Amino acid sequence: MRGQAAVRDEMRRRVGALGGEVADWRARAAGNVDQFGIHASQLFALAEMMQVLGERQEGALGKLDPGLAAVDFSRAYVDLLREVVGAQDVWRAFRTIIGQHFDPWLGKAADAADLVAASCYRTVIERARALGAIDEARLREPPLVCLEPAVSAATASRGERVEALRLSFDVHRAQRLPIPVVFLPVDQLGCVWLWCTIHHEVGHNLDQDLALGTELAMLAAARLERDGVPSERARFWGLWGEEVLADAIGVLLGGAGFGHCLASLLAALGGEQKALDAGDVHPPHVLRAWLAAALLDATGVPRLKNAAVEIRADAPPVPDWSEDLAKDLKAIAQVYLDAPLAALLGNPLRALVPGIANDADRVLPLVTHLATGFMAPPKGTAADPFPWRLVPVAAELALVGAEPEGDPPSLATAMQGIHERALAFIESIPRPNQLAGAAGRKAAIREQTRAIRFGGSAGAKGGRG
Repeated sequence: MRGQAAVRDEMRRRVGALGGEVADWRARAAGNVDQFGIHASQLFALAEMMQVLGERQEGALGKLDPGLAAVDFSRAYVDLLREVVGAQDVWRAFRTIIGQHFDPWLGKAADAADLVAASCYRTVIERARALGAIDEARLREPPLVCLEPAVSAATASRGERVEALRLSFDVHRAQRLPIPVVFLPVDQLGCVWLWCTIHHEVGHNLDQDLALGTELAMLAAARLERDGVPSERARFWGLWGEEVLADAIGVLLGGAGFGHCLASLLAALGGEQKALDAGDVHPPHVLRAWLAAALLDATGVPRLKNAAVEIRADAPPVPDWSEDLAKDLKAIAQVYLDAPLAALLGNPLRALVPGIANDADRVLPLVTHLATGFMAPPKGTAADPFPWRLVPVAAELALVGAEPEGDPPSLATAMQGIHERALAFIESIPRPNQLAGAAGRKAAIREQTRAIRFGGSAGAKGGRG
């Protein structure tokens, strides 16, 4: 049996072997190999994050003193193992994510999905900066999209175990990584319109940054109490608060296209639910489809209100076991979009995307182009590109109005055309040199990494989507 000194020397060999590929990836970004240059700032942040995690391992190793009493040595040993395993798990996740960009089958679509996620994230974060609602030290890189086999999209801040990567719950439960990660089902790569789910998942990342969820849940509870809603019914809205917030952000970022996409996905799943689940953090599928319509209505934008009418016309009726909750939809939507928030210095959530009405107009020429192949709208410049986040939105709206094509006529043929044109349009939008500027935020990245904690309630329940 090895003694404590031998265990310490063995652990020294196990510590610090992290991030060997980062230098190669950064060289690819510097040379803009396969247009990878836009990720330069994210790779800078990744390198800094892994360096700090390595330093943390070294610090824990320094506490593994062979002269300690057995019980104290065991505690120090467990603390060190937690650091080593946690850092390796984080590294494995990012290694997989970055590696997908170099995959000949996945790379092009993964890159396009990254642009959509970055467009969603930066639209809100830049506005939050303008409002003075986020400290510079809390700024993060735009998210990276990880492709995984899954039933629905998810974000790494949501607290579940991710099957494809076997990521530990501990690493992602309420952790605020310097680079957010959004998980997208790999089978959705061939359906650009389904990338509207990215808008919702980025909403969870933004909640981490801006701390909106708790305040909005409290405001919703107060509104429901004033409306005389029974406490048991109001309890569900508190349970569902984070998902409602992400849906609200999705509506602000994606408008009618997001609403149609979400409602279609949820309506297809709704038939399996026969009763309320008292522990589920997601509203029932059909009720949530109707919530999407209520949020569109609450924007007050005529085109979005029309979309709400269309969604209600197509959605299944709310099941009788959730009819009472449906009475609260209008009030909930109003609170989440219009309630003044201390976290936003007295501004409502809608202030984070003030151009929602312009988006509803701007997307229409692209809808026509994706549906017909004719008259592509202007793509903007590298300094002011057409918003990538609106391309999945336009694809969804093109699909909503699609007619069967080909000989014999087939809706699948129309879908293929919409997808190919949408992907081509994303690729044709002028790109900036990089998505953000992490090099000037080195101290913030290191501080954010130091705040990561490994370990905790690995058995707690998480949710998807």
